[in-house]
Amino acid sequence: MMNLIGSTSERSRFFNERIILQLIRQYPDISRQEISAYTKLSAQTISVISSALIERNLIVSEGKVKGKRGQPQKKLNLNDSGAYGVGVNVDRDFISVALVNFGGKCIYQIEERISFPGENNAKAIVAKLVEKAADFLGNDWFKVQGIGLSRPDYMGEWTERLGINSKSDVVEGLDYWNGSQFEDWLEGEFSLPVMRENDAQAAALCELFFSTQPLEHIFYLYMSTAVGGCIIENGECLNGTHGAAGQFGLLYTKTGKFGERVLEALSLTSLQRFLMSTYNRTLDDLDENSDSGLIYEWAKSVAVEVLPAFVALLALTNPSEVRVGGRMPAWMIVPFIMALSEALSDEPLLTVPSIQPARYARYSGALGAAVLPLYERFAPQTSILKLKM
Repeated sequence: MMNLIGSTSERSRFFNERIILQLIRQYPDISRQEISAYTKLSAQTISVISSALIERNLIVSEGKVKGKRGQPQKKLNLNDSGAYGVGVNVDRDFISVALVNFGGKCIYQIEERISFPGENNAKAIVAKLVEKAADFLGNDWFKVQGIGLSRPDYMGEWTERLGINSKSDVVEGLDYWNGSQFEDWLEGEFSLPVMRENDAQAAALCELFFSTQPLEHIFYLYMSTAVGGCIIENGECLNGTHGAAGQFGLLYTKTGKFGERVLEALSLTSLQRFLMSTYNRTLDDLDENSDSGLIYEWAKSVAVEVLPAFVALLALTNPSEVRVGGRMPAWMIVPFIMALSEALSDEPLLTVPSIQPARYARYSGALGAAVLPLYERFAPQTSILKLKM
């Protein structure tokens, strides 16, 4: 796990604060004495930092830890209403906005479907949806730490492979998303700092930040119009040289039956194609009580196609767990995981990790985006220690 031992140097005081917050998140009802044991920081340092966090309404001190020797210790917990994050997820076929509180609960979520949102439509929809989120939060809006934006990489590419109408005016409109103009507009429109990540990494950060157990070696598989991924190593997302580590979708499939690359074969687009061509049905038609067999049927065929990519992934990253999230409903994720696990079990040289639905599964793009400002402001990232004070 990430090293949660604190440092006594002046330049790492912010890091120590974030370590304490993360420990309180992972171990509810923890005491100052227990935090000191975890971090190796002095009791005085813990007292000063925790008192400051209480004063800022980020944590609360309540009750007492029972069964301990010596002076009873107060329990420390997060104040769920101490801070909030707003998330905006822009995808190829919809826009969604979410509000997440400091405790990790999605308290508001709204979306609007639109095919390939261009600049003007995206601005109008996002402005409307964020205003609705602000109205919902009311007087607590000042506690919002920022706006996170998540969207797919290569928004204007792969349109033909994903079976999308690639009219020239639509594709040219998507070129807008290659730059940072939208983030600049968003920051000016709402006077809040804006952070952006691709949708897979944002979803993985949501899983990481709000996990009640330390996450060490995890691969996050993000299922959407196309598929993406993110590698979590030692409690942080692995970025790579150019921030593109974990681009699982760019790997090639076995025969190309469902698409040349994993991003098109293992996706909601692929599932939609299968349902239409085989049963003349759409995703919206499916019922979780009777149609899980259809998902398994598709997943069984697709698993054969993406098996070489998964073998490469497991051989190179050796994760302890694969978590599956994105825009696929939880009831669809279960038969998909079953088919994938069966395919991987036939590989005798592999140690197959646990494959589980993500804790924050469906709509994790928007939830992940909402986490970005909270992660930036409160997570114990090792990069903080490299900053020059």
